[in-house]
Amino acid sequence: MDVTCIPKDANRLRTDLPLLLDVETAKQIPQVSGRYMRTLCSTGQVQAIKCGKNWRVNRDSLLAYCGLA
Repeated sequence: MDVTCIPKDANRLRTDLPLLLDVETAKQIPQVSGRYMRTLCSTGQVQAIKCGKNWRVNRDSLLAYCGLA
């Protein structure tokens, strides 16, 4: 699947966003659905940890996935 990321300054994203993002926040950067973001997490395409039923996505890994790192 081709992913179109929000064209923002990666340094600004790095300072404005926390290190761990919930799926609802994380999905807005590459503009994908929550389901697809959870798939990226579970397959290891982005670094993430599962806290109970919820995923926490590593901000820097997500930015690298989007080519913004």
